[in-house]
Order: sequence, then structure tokens, then C-alpha cells
Amino acid sequence: KLLGDSIGVSAFFSLICMFIGYKLMGLLGFILGVPVGVIISNLIKSDVFKPFIESIQNIMNYFKYFISE
Repeated sequence: KLLGDSIGVSAFFSLICMFIGYKLMGLLGFILGVPVGVIISNLIKSDVFKPFIESIQNIMNYFKYFISE
């Protein structure tokens, strides 16, 4: 809770980021999980991944059209 309050994210989000970081990289991931989670969250909010997501959607629509014919 203190970590989440000090950097402006919810306690649940910081807990999830620490857990995922720990499972992926151990103690280093536990320490770096919250900063990396905040960076990824801000990138998603600023639509950095929007072109990538749209291209995946276009590929899926192409395959749906290809399969239906």
C-alpha cells in the first residue's frame, strides 16, 4: 500500500506487478515489477500499441474472410 501510494497507483496493481515480476525473474523481478508495470500501463494508455493491435485485428479478419469462402 505504501509503495502504491507513493508512486500513484493502486495497491492491488502494485501487488500484481510484484507477483508477476517475482514469478518471471525472481527477486530482481520483484523489485522491478512495479516500475515496469507502470511504464507498460502508461504506454497502453497513450495508444503506443494501437497500430500493432489493429494489424493483428486485420490479420484475424483476413483469416475469417479466407476461411468463410
